Amino acid sequence: VLLRWPAVKWSGWGCSLSWLGKALGCCSEAQAWADLLFSARDIALTKLWPEWAGPYMPPAVPGLGLSLARYNVGGCARAEDQSGQASSSRARGWFAELEGFQPLPGGEFDWSRDEGQRRFLQLAIQRGVEQVELFANAPMWWMSDSKSSFGGNLTKPDEFAAYLAEVVLQARRSWGAPVRTVAPFNEPSAGWWTFPHDQEGCCVDLELQARVIARLRD
Repeated sequence: VLLRWPAVKWSGWGCSLSWLGKALGCCSEAQAWADLLFSARDIALTKLWPEWAGPYMPPAVPGLGLSLARYNVGGCARAEDQSGQASSSRARGWFAELEGFQPLPGGEFDWSRDEGQRRFLQLAIQRGVEQVELFANAPMWWMSDSKSSFGGNLTKPDEFAAYLAEVVLQARRSWGAPVRTVAPFNEPSAGWWTFPHDQEGCCVDLELQARVIARLRD
């Protein structure tokens, strides 16, 4: 791509956190994995895969030096919230159930949630990540007609836009995240986001997409 369009300036080289960020942020080797992804130094293999280290393996691997991270704003509540959320029987696992910050309809925000992914985002920022994008695969469960973030149709576009805007403010002010962009949808015009799905996703028609984007700009 660089050879074909040499005049194009790339804004960064990065990855999405999401399931990866939640899983790695919850493990004891989180620091080493953050070094591997977001630093350019060599990381000892014993810190990443101690059971693989040995005479037939390299002693260290080079870090990727990623400069951009995408943080997944989730839409799940917790079982103990007794919120009325519909649970998907097809969910891929605990790592795919990303907690949102407004678990009850129109309720208070709980910024202690999604601890694993938030922790990994902080490790990325500490290692020099220059840009953060917030993205959503689905709204909070109560903003969908299925009462779940694992498939359905968006029914509360204004509330969804306000929710994302509030998370952006929190990320900038309290997490110290250099948020540059927001991606509110993921394949919103696809026809496969029916409940129960195996991951978060939501159908959003073109009119509602335009409404959410306009409200975010406001």
